[in-house]
Amino acid sequence: MPVGTQSLALIMYHYPKGTVEGVDPPSQYWLLWNIPSGTVSLPRSNPDSIGDEGSDKDGNATGYTPPCSPKPWFSISRKPEHQYFIELFALNAPLATLPTHDALSVDWTVLISTQK
Repeated sequence: MPVGTQSLALIMYHYPKGTVEGVDPPSQYWLLWNIPSGTVSLPRSNPDSIGDEGSDKDGNATGYTPPCSPKPWFSISRKPEHQYFIELFALNAPLATLPTHDALSVDWTVLISTQK
């Protein structure tokens, strides 16, 4: 952990077919902020509610959405159809512009705009 880290933020996402990285927002599978800097692990789906969670990829609920890469019916390849990314940000202060609770209003665009 870098010296001075006060908080962590985590983003799990992928760019669906037809979207352009850097132009279109990706599908978000997990948005999590205000993670205490002493946190050393997060179980899948965050059952202990560590930090605050944003909107799922469909905008219907907050929290973790498990990835699912469908295989086309004609494919014999075992390669996944989607490439997922998980980014962890070490922050020198909590994200004061975001809610201090789980919030459906926080999506990819909202969370990323606080990083700039």
